[in-house]
Amino acid sequence: MKIFKSLLNYANDYCENNDAEITDVWPQIFWIYFFTNKIKELDSLVTSNEESKMEALLATQIQKQLYFTNTQELERQYEPAIKKYNSLEEKFNQLMNEHKLLQKQYNKMLEENNKLQERIKILETVDSAQVEVIEETITTEQQLELLASVNIAIVGGDIKWQQTLSKLLPSLDLYAIDDLNKDFSKLENLSIFVNSEVNKHSLFYKVQNMLEQSTTPLDYCSTYTNIDLTIDTFYKKCKSKEII
Repeated sequence: MKIFKSLLNYANDYCENNDAEITDVWPQIFWIYFFTNKIKELDSLVTSNEESKMEALLATQIQKQLYFTNTQELERQYEPAIKKYNSLEEKFNQLMNEHKLLQKQYNKMLEENNKLQERIKILETVDSAQVEVIEETITTEQQLELLASVNIAIVGGDIKWQQTLSKLLPSLDLYAIDDLNKDFSKLENLSIFVNSEVNKHSLFYKVQNMLEQSTTPLDYCSTYTNIDLTIDTFYKKCKSKEII
């Protein structure tokens, strides 16, 4: 009904403006009205779409501007933190490089230490015979120099043997086989060697009884024809007790 009234009003206006009868121009009016309204609708639609597009474009521009502004503001706010992070990252990389270098040095030292440990094990396996061979390289003169600082007492033995030793080691305390009345009290502070070949039981027992309450050990030696062997015996005994 609204469309018919609108069409009728449009026809009356058209006839008045064009001095025509409505019955003569009705078909034309109908089509003109129809296309005119369609054009208006299309125009309205186009205008509406254009406005929507403009609004959308404007909204997009606003969003971009806000994003750009916010991004700049965030960058400005976080710039010190970013710089600090970059600085820390650089220091971390430096420390990592130093760590790698120290790790290489540690591995090298560990390898050298392992080699030293292996060498120590080899040296520890050297038997006593080999040690004796090494020690035998010391000369008699060197042994006498070391024994000169040791307080040694010789109990018993041949007189000539004692005299020969006394010339080599003037610091010796000599007790002949007949010195039963001699003062034996100072033996407690000496390294005592008892001659096991030329001696008297009475002399030996007197020395033994005097040292009964003492921790002073007794060592034994023989009357070697080669006096160097006697000196070597003194040296090895004193060395084993860590006197020299």
